[in-house]
Amino acid sequence: MKHGKAIAWALLCAMMALSLTGCGGGGTDGADGDYQKVNLSMAVNGTG
Repeated sequence: MKHGKAIAWALLCAMMALSLTGCGGGGTDGADGDYQKVNLSMAVNGTG
């Protein structure tokens, strides 16, 4: 069980680090109203 807790803490720390670096800014301030278009796609295998 110790390994599971260690992995959970490592993932939590990694997610927090990534979210904080994403908020770091740099570049434009976004005041011009232009947004980058992102396409998300998902595939689901229905043979469960």
